[in-house]
Amino acid sequence: VATAGDYCYVSLGNSGIRIVNTTNPAHSQELGYCDTPGSALELAVADSFVYVADGSFGLRIINVADPTNPHEVGFYDTPGIANCVAISGNFAYVADGSSGLHAINVSNPSNPQFVGTYFVQGAFARDVAISGNYAYVIYGGLSIIDVANPAQMVLISIPNTMSNPSNVEVSGNYAYVTGQSGVFTLIGYLQVIDVTNPANPQIRGDYREAGSGQGGLRSRGSAIFCFTVSDNYAYISSYYGWSDEQFPHPTFHSEYYQRILDVANPDSFGYIRVVNMVRMILPETITPISPFPIVSITPHAASRVCYIVVCRTCRSLLDGV
Repeated sequence: VATAGDYCYVSLGNSGIRIVNTTNPAHSQELGYCDTPGSALELAVADSFVYVADGSFGLRIINVADPTNPHEVGFYDTPGIANCVAISGNFAYVADGSSGLHAINVSNPSNPQFVGTYFVQGAFARDVAISGNYAYVIYGGLSIIDVANPAQMVLISIPNTMSNPSNVEVSGNYAYVTGQSGVFTLIGYLQVIDVTNPANPQIRGDYREAGSGQGGLRSRGSAIFCFTVSDNYAYISSYYGWSDEQFPHPTFHSEYYQRILDVANPDSFGYIRVVNMVRMILPETITPISPFPIVSITPHAASRVCYIVVCRTCRSLLDGV
């Protein structure tokens, strides 16, 4: 999911991308869509173009100057599985699975050109964020790569993250990494890393989702699968599952949460404080745990649209915390 101005751009796998007008979050409207040949896994927006990481079909470039008529204008077929894309200047950086990180010149969107790659044998690039001259790549762990010269990218450091990282975002001097840790029960986490000096990153704090059973129920783990950071807050969409242990036909339960985390000073707290949370039961309703207003999402709306619409209302929600 990405936002630009009053528009929300959503990647929906085999359903391509959707453009939603979020001028009024309580009455969001879909304006247009564009199917892609592969599976639209992630996207990034720059100027009038959406850059889509389209799985086995590489990088697709969509013109969204007219949001009611988005259409593909160019593509670059990467050798691996395009999982994520980030834009910096004239370059698109694609986390391309087992083929590593690719830098692609998109100064001419109708004719993107390969520039360089960073590759590690046996590793899998699944997410990327760009800040300044550095790429932050989930590549087994978190790798910080100097991309000042995209044709010759250089590894700078590998922070000691928690196990199984999956996503990264950079805001200011901090990198925020989500993933799952644990052995028998995987627990979703958000970890904060100080990257003031990218060559010497420092772990600052972490937040972990619930992972233990409740009232005789057995935990099936938790996961953070969508998040963004703005100002001093992290907005995360998470999942928590459990079962009732009734052999041989246990009943499985799951809930989805939107949490607002205060990450202003992870050093001071030693952990990341939860400001508030909203329980999401998809796809029919969104039900607040605390008595403050929240938007209503209609059943036909894609779940990922739900998350970003909630995020866009978080500033007003905080007034009721």
